Amino acid sequence: MNTPRITLLQYGLLALPIAFAGLPIYIHAPDFYATELGIPLASIGTVLLLLRVIDAVQDPLIGSVSDRFHRQRHWVVLLGILMLGGGFWMVFHPMASHPLLWLALSVVICTTGFSIASINLQAVGGLWQVAPSERTRVASTREALGLVGLLAASVIPAVLMQRYSSAQAFHLLALGYIPLLALCAYVFARW
Repeated sequence: MNTPRITLLQYGLLALPIAFAGLPIYIHAPDFYATELGIPLASIGTVLLLLRVIDAVQDPLIGSVSDRFHRQRHWVVLLGILMLGGGFWMVFHPMASHPLLWLALSVVICTTGFSIASINLQAVGGLWQVAPSERTRVASTREALGLVGLLAASVIPAVLMQRYSSAQAFHLLALGYIPLLALCAYVFARW
């Protein structure tokens, strides 16, 4: 029996805002901090490289802890979503007195939330009791919606920056991202 499309969409929709977050954090934020706040790109690059090392170490730990608390997975996903949204907001609303430290802290929060949410979203998809022939539809729906998020993240900041200053554009981007993330999380929770 085929899984209804609406059910697949309810599951996979959360992939859209999760995938959306990556480009603004790793492409636009460094430029924003360098041009608007005067931080040298070498310093920003060093911080982001160190944070990627932290990600490489913490992702297996997140998976292990998530598996231990599989009965509370909905709370684990909620924690990840809150961290992702809060960190995303923080990245584009820097503390003027310590911008590089703020960037590091906000990116750690954002990427940790990203990892928690995405690892658990994929785990739930893998554990979903569907016919083997439906597994491709489950994964392809999630990945297609993630691709939509990635494409939106590549277009929306550029469009906003044509009309607004960088600070205003990224404020609006974060302002729009939070409700999108909340809506997709609500749909996922209803699923």
